[in-house]
Amino acid sequence: MKRYIYAMSTNKQDLGFQLFSVALPLSEHLTKLYLFSDVDCRLHWKKEIWNFAHQLPKLKNSKKLPKSSFVFDKLSAYTDVSDSLIKSMCEEYKDYIPSSVDANELETMLNQYFQWLAKELSTNGKVSSNQVYSKLEEIGF
Repeated sequence: MKRYIYAMSTNKQDLGFQLFSVALPLSEHLTKLYLFSDVDCRLHWKKEIWNFAHQLPKLKNSKKLPKSSFVFDKLSAYTDVSDSLIKSMCEEYKDYIPSSVDANELETMLNQYFQWLAKELSTNGKVSSNQVYSKLEEIGF
């Protein structure tokens, strides 16, 4: 009888793809938080933000967590399209009036969040929902 042992690690390319695949929905949810301060869905959006990226596996060959710069590069793939994120969110939620709209401010806030998240994930491998909620409040989401 053979027993297979599966490691809880992944190769760098697969991890990069996983991080990149959550970059857009993560940016969209952060944009929703930025635009709509009076909506009942905010707690739901915050939960999804945490759920999209709250832990990282170690890399297969090195058995270490990926570097912060690698994580940041993948997660921040859509921060430079703040204008289009704002437009699409305003079209999706036509019934709600955005609190304030400044694409440069949003881009700065997205970068702050992704830098913090990348550092935490590359250091600890995970973040708690309370850490995420606190950081979102601190940044101004």
